[in-house]
Amino acid sequence: MSKYETEKRGVLFVNDKENDKQPDFSGNCEIEGVEYRVAGWKKPYKNDPTKELISLSFSLPEKKEDMPF
Repeated sequence: MSKYETEKRGVLFVNDKENDKQPDFSGNCEIEGVEYRVAGWKKPYKNDPTKELISLSFSLPEKKEDMPF
């Protein structure tokens, strides 16, 4: 067993964006032993536009053998 519990935990880092479609944050997390990529975008909160929220997207990381190069 590892020194730190990683189940249902993750990390997000601030991205250096090249365009507005790229996520503001990216990182990874582990859920039930499966590692996921996480992306986050800052968006205005619809009920109060003076506040922001972070919209998240989870995806499985691409396998290196699936890459065309």
